[in-house]
Amino acid sequence: YFDKYDKEYCRLKLGFPTDAFIVGFMGDASSRKCPRENIGGYAYFASNKNDTILFTKGTRHPQAVDVQKIAGEMRMPSLVSTDAYDELLGLTTREMAEALSSLDVLLHASSQEGFGIIQVEAQALGIPVIGTDWGAMKELNANPGLLARVDRLETEDGGGKIGIPSSEDITTILQMLYSD
Repeated sequence: YFDKYDKEYCRLKLGFPTDAFIVGFMGDASSRKCPRENIGGYAYFASNKNDTILFTKGTRHPQAVDVQKIAGEMRMPSLVSTDAYDELLGLTTREMAEALSSLDVLLHASSQEGFGIIQVEAQALGIPVIGTDWGAMKELNANPGLLARVDRLETEDGGGKIGIPSSEDITTILQMLYSD
């Protein structure tokens, strides 16, 4: 589906250091993507490191939260690169492959996914994906060891249940991938 691109080339093109540990959080920042839990897990992981970057790229969504605001509230210890680009769906196949190829890991532990195409795209490029042990994500993730457990269930307006990922598990998984 995607051509794999050289990580160093992609990082230089995006203006990232080639020796950093880069975590991507991509897609819309709506509550179903659990930005607080994902960024919280990353913030705790990165609190004693100076070589990590959280690269966020997403689309405008009617229920999106302000990722920069969340990062500020959590006193992010490392660089947060928020690309203000709100046309993730308008990326060419090459641009998407280059963005994903720059990552060490894709952080995609959300509360619900109908399919999770970005998980499949990242894994096709050999990028590990941190997901949630819930719904389609547990079926799509090639490595069950990268699934954060569900910390709690919440009830949606329509009465359905959604699984909120554990920030602690996200931190633990990030540390494991960082140490490898």
